[in-house]
Amino acid sequence: MVTQGVRVNAVAPGWIDTALVDALGDLKAIVAFQTPMSRLGDTDDIAWAAVYLASDKAKVVTGQVLSPNAGWYMSQ
Repeated sequence: MVTQGVRVNAVAPGWIDTALVDALGDLKAIVAFQTPMSRLGDTDDIAWAAVYLASDKAKVVTGQVLSPNAGWYMSQ
């Protein structure tokens, strides 16, 4: 069976500045400091990752996990 035109990708965000992360209190600043970009992501960072993957700009991208995380994963 040949499937054409199907793309399967995922967005796996790192630390995103939301109310959930606000619950960390002072630890939030420590987490941000430990990322190579010294910041948390925001919801627009995640939204734009999804827009990219859904766009024709990513027409040959499939089987990928896009991780907008300000470098968090490579710093751990």
